[in-house]
Amino acid sequence: TSCCIMSKCSYLFVLAGCVGFYGGKWQTRRRKEKQEYLDYMGKRMSAEPVPCPHTLTEAELEQRKMQRVFIDGIPDCKNEIVVGPSPAPSSASISSSDGYYVYTPITMKNGNTVLINRGWIQEDDALECPESSTPSESSSSKEYQRFYGLLTPPEFVPESIEPFDVASTFWPFLHRLAINTRWKDMIHIPPEQVPVVVSVTEPKPDNDIPVRLKERDFLNVKVTPDQHLSYVIFWYSIGAISWFYAYRFWKNPKAKRLFKRRWNRPKLSRSETLAQPERDLKWQ
Repeated sequence: TSCCIMSKCSYLFVLAGCVGFYGGKWQTRRRKEKQEYLDYMGKRMSAEPVPCPHTLTEAELEQRKMQRVFIDGIPDCKNEIVVGPSPAPSSASISSSDGYYVYTPITMKNGNTVLINRGWIQEDDALECPESSTPSESSSSKEYQRFYGLLTPPEFVPESIEPFDVASTFWPFLHRLAINTRWKDMIHIPPEQVPVVVSVTEPKPDNDIPVRLKERDFLNVKVTPDQHLSYVIFWYSIGAISWFYAYRFWKNPKAKRLFKRRWNRPKLSRSETLAQPERDLKWQ
């Protein structure tokens, strides 16, 4: 019976070892994929900027996501909105918990209008964040301003959309239909297209209001490659320890001493317990 029990324990440890090594291999693959993704996105963000498009389909946006672009246009800061609440970007080192992102329509030289995310602000500054005048390098007119940023997809929109006042300055999220309604004379996005949004990284605004997003803010991931490495070590350690015990039980199925302290404690009857000599306890 003991031999049979130990054989089952050996099989259980073999199974646990397989699970551990599979987990370690999976975490190794995820770490490699995460590193390759971050390296690719880092190179894309640091590449030379290209002109900003005025229309994008969902497939085109997925292909050009986080591409560095520049845009020359006239921002309409009097007709902007703030979307949130959202936490401050990690690069800002701001203790305030929640704020809003400022989305401003900007009319390009070709007459088309897109949205730029000018940065994050606190609620008290939501209506007081005008953009300083930065003339476009390619235009002699001081009305046009040049911005550098990244093509970013709109934030997650829930499936069940609750109606909200599009005429209000504060929006809970961006949505194609709401954009078409708010700026119906400037923007029209057909169903097969998605909003063109540029998250501005340069130039730096006066008094740092709003707080510009930085490239590293878009490289934040919930599980970093270093965390994946710690998971790799953990799972491979579990696998190695489990197979060590499986080998010990396979070599000696009657190796009761491995669990002697837990399973083989001496059991005394009532008469044997009463026959034990009394201990002299000295209270201090």
